[in-house]
Amino acid sequence: MSEAQHRDRFGGRNVGGIVLAGTYHWSGSPFEELKARPLLPVILKPIISHVLQWIDESGIRETTICANGSTRVLRRHLDTAYSSTLAIRYHEDGTPRGAAGCVKDAAMESDADTFVVTDGASIPTSGIEALIAHHIEKRAELTVVAHKRLSPGSAVPQYHPTGTFVFDRSVLDAIPATSFHDIKESLIPRLYREGRRVELFEVSDMSPRVRNAESYLALNRWMLERLPASSDLVAHPTAWIDKSATIIGPVVLGEGVRVHAGATIVGPSVIGAGSTIRSGATVARSITWDECVIGERSFVDHCVVAEHASVDDGETLTGVLRVQHSKGGRSRSRATVPSANPIAKPAVS
Repeated sequence: MSEAQHRDRFGGRNVGGIVLAGTYHWSGSPFEELKARPLLPVILKPIISHVLQWIDESGIRETTICANGSTRVLRRHLDTAYSSTLAIRYHEDGTPRGAAGCVKDAAMESDADTFVVTDGASIPTSGIEALIAHHIEKRAELTVVAHKRLSPGSAVPQYHPTGTFVFDRSVLDAIPATSFHDIKESLIPRLYREGRRVELFEVSDMSPRVRNAESYLALNRWMLERLPASSDLVAHPTAWIDKSATIIGPVVLGEGVRVHAGATIVGPSVIGAGSTIRSGATVARSITWDECVIGERSFVDHCVVAEHASVDDGETLTGVLRVQHSKGGRSRSRATVPSANPIAKPAVS
């Protein structure tokens, strides 16, 4: 897309993207030991790949990924696994500067005059063209994308920020050049005090964000439910399913997955590349990452099975995160996944 076409699409604006992809502590969750949060796989792709695709498909030509310690890991993965015409820059925040501080620092390296800012660990749901048009129409300097919903028994709507914003370059002067500065707690109150225009852009759908194992499973479930109705089973061409296996969708199978005789997979479930579901095993409402082995006659419900981890023959797991502790070592359960209303375990004859 030429610069003229780009500006025509966005009301004459030169629009850039900024993805906030810093790493965070997970309140004791072992997830932080496994992957940087934006790289957690959602339907076989890292969350940040879904975010970049959202930006890319809008016609934005360049974006900056702001990280704070995981830049090298993100760059290495995206250089090999993400292909598009979107030009990607990286900004390493070593202070930390907070979300607003990162936006200012990243924007200073760009010639865009307007920025779509979003969280690298959530799935945006707004349309970028409509968002920019609303921002321009309202003459806003900052627009907050918010999910509108009514609480039971209340006629007063509540607005929940989705983690996506539009910044005019003019807003940058309200962000200090040093120290920690947040968007919601620091920048927006300051803009209101100064009488500057802050607008809401309402969306009818939430923007799911990963905070722990439970929200990670919920995000995968949310994405799976949005597959076309005819896509109860989405399998890579190299996946193999024995004719006696049972698949109750929605289920996604990655490259090289093998589902053996008598195995059952109940959705919403995602089975990562190179994983094996052995004979008679049941996997329900769960996510396995790449190269996992689910043993014969085992039962796995509402679980996350991390890369290279395994479930022993005949083992039952319900509501846990299963990880492999060391290369070649025994797999162990590390944390519970709450709110797991168990399904009935099949009888073993």
